[in-house]
Formats: sequence, C-alpha cells, structure tokens
Amino acid sequence: MKIYEDEGNRGNSLEKLEKFGSYKADTLERPRSPQQILARYNQAREQYQQLMRAENDNREQRVMLYAEIKALGWCMGREEMKVVREINEPI
Repeated sequence: MKIYEDEGNRGNSLEKLEKFGSYKADTLERPRSPQQILARYNQAREQYQQLMRAENDNREQRVMLYAEIKALGWCMGREEMKVVREINEPI
C-alpha cells in the first residue's frame, strides 16, 4: 500500500523542513497567562458585539469569534451556559 511506503520518508521530510528553518520540532510556545486569556476573551466579546451590530453579513467571522470565545471561556474554567450568556450581553 502507498501509505506504508511513505512512512519511511517522513523523517527525511522533517529533516528538510528543519534545514530550511521553517519548522522546529523541539520548539515549545509559552502558554498564555490567565490575564492574557481574560484580556483576549473580553476583546473577542467586544469584537463579536461589533460584528452583530454591523449592517453587512459577516457570518464566518462571527462563527470564528464565537468559537474562540467559547474555547477561551473553557480555558478559564467557566461553564458553557455562562459563556453563552456573556457573549450575548452588551458590553
């Protein structure tokens, strides 16, 4: 099968990516602090409210922001229903 034949090349591809500097396998990002999460949560809520008031249809942006707000709320340990209520509250 083709899948099994390509598995041997996976290491070579990783080495090529590292060689060009576009990918570092051992690089770890520092996690966000609780203050950064809360700030981004509030900023995203504000952006969502602005999109809701806009006259043009920007459903894709609203859906993406909604998902980000819910994920950030989950990171902060908030209940889903509370996050949904806060999304719809005017700021």
